[in-house]
Amino acid sequence: MNVLEKIPAKVRLGLYLAYAVVGPVLIYTASKGWTGEAEYALYVGLGAALGLTAAANVGPKSEGEPGDSERFV
Repeated sequence: MNVLEKIPAKVRLGLYLAYAVVGPVLIYTASKGWTGEAEYALYVGLGAALGLTAAANVGPKSEGEPGDSERFV
């Protein structure tokens, strides 16, 4: 089992949503001159890490096992 698969679905969801929100904020702050190349590099690095986490959690499910969307209920 991959260690990234142990991250709870709600935590992953929060991370993915936060990453999605940070993108437009980063663009705005860069347009104001508050952020630069280092912040974009960090954002890209975080994207790679989150992408690996997402990929680690994709795979065949056993029949009858709920998917992540069903676990939030």
